[in-house]
Amino acid sequence: MKALAGCAGAGPQALVALLVAVGAWSGPGCRGSQAPAEIAPPAQPAPAAASAAAPPAGAQGGDIAQPAAQPAAQPARPAAARAPRTPLLIQREGDPTGPLPYLVLEPASARADLPVVIALHGRGDRAEQFARLAEALHVPLRFVVVRAPLPWGPSAGRQWFDSDSPDGDAQIAARTDELAGLADRLHEAWPDAPKPLLLGFSQGAMLTLQAVARHPERFGAAVALSGMLPLAKGNAKAKAPVPTLVTVGAHDPVVAPERTRAAAEALKALGHAPELFEFDGGHAVPRSVVARVRAFLREHAGLGADDEAAPSAGAPPSTGTPPAGEPPTGTPR
Repeated sequence: MKALAGCAGAGPQALVALLVAVGAWSGPGCRGSQAPAEIAPPAQPAPAAASAAAPPAGAQGGDIAQPAAQPAAQPARPAAARAPRTPLLIQREGDPTGPLPYLVLEPASARADLPVVIALHGRGDRAEQFARLAEALHVPLRFVVVRAPLPWGPSAGRQWFDSDSPDGDAQIAARTDELAGLADRLHEAWPDAPKPLLLGFSQGAMLTLQAVARHPERFGAAVALSGMLPLAKGNAKAKAPVPTLVTVGAHDPVVAPERTRAAAEALKALGHAPELFEFDGGHAVPRSVVARVRAFLREHAGLGADDEAAPSAGAPPSTGTPPAGEPPTGTPR
């Protein structure tokens, strides 16, 4: 497909690692990217019961870092002295019957009218891994993290469409129509919630932009991280603009920055008013982007000052590292 020619020749990808401090994400997207991972939730030691499930900060390749030996005269600090971790979101399975299966992450005391965010991972990623971005954003919303329907790569990765296939354009159109159908299903599940928001990275960002262009009436707002608009045909003039945040790395080697900028211009021509947020980086979501996405979601989900989402001081969301032997890269396409 000509629209995706800039992604050709790239190599495999996997989930990005979580680092330290505030929080940022670089996930799988378009073939050939070797984007550095920059997720950085606040660091806090996990309780003893959870230590086997979540490696502490500094663990590499899935290995659990061993605590430094204590001097003989100084006993080790008991586990009871550690602050308990308070998870932000509770994860559960969504409706597997379609049109697309998904996970749901939501606060333990989620209201029926809580805004819904449909989250779309990049090529080669998995919903379970992309859910960590939802956790790292620290916003009290209901995240519906969708599983891409097609397999990709040797490590159980998934993709939304196969751009090497002769019917790749038809796959993109089918996925965007399925997203519109999913929005309708979610409205049936939570009729008191407003129109869902979209959040996608890389190949997921392409579908986000295509869904806004093709079905603007179904979505309340959208965030497209390092993507582009793959199809020019079949799009609709908007009766009302969909607030859309489009992020672009000035040195993105996977999705050329000019393609992302062109996508924003195409949305303008359809009657939208996208915000283009550029940063000095590559195919990733650095700290500055995470902060802007967090503010954008809070603004367009109508969260007030009382809707705080931060867990107990310093408590990190679930973290993880790429599978052994797989680089923390991304690949849209």
